[in-house]
Amino acid sequence: MNQMTELQLEQTYPSVGRKSGEEEMAGRTWYWSREVKTTPDEDIRRVEISVRLDSDKDAAALTLVTGFFTKYLNRKVDEGREVDEGREGDEGRKDDERRKDGKGRKNGAEEEG
Repeated sequence: MNQMTELQLEQTYPSVGRKSGEEEMAGRTWYWSREVKTTPDEDIRRVEISVRLDSDKDAAALTLVTGFFTKYLNRKVDEGREVDEGREGDEGRKDDERRKDGKGRKNGAEEEG
């Protein structure tokens, strides 16, 4: 789970590929592997992370966590303003304008609710 959280905190659209490593936790070494895959939707990536007690990648995984990342939700902050790296053109600009005041208002109107 730590690897999925770290990937979320990077706020970037993950690249397709494999990565593995190890972490020390609770007096034990845990071996993890991450695989990022494409999906039928080019704007969504599937991420699978497995954890083992053995460094042998063929050993049975203790757990498998799957998550999905979309390029539209992975934003970076540039000088106090969100930068939408995934969207281009008028649609991205409209979304930026709606978020300007931080209250989700569209064209200056108050949100209902």
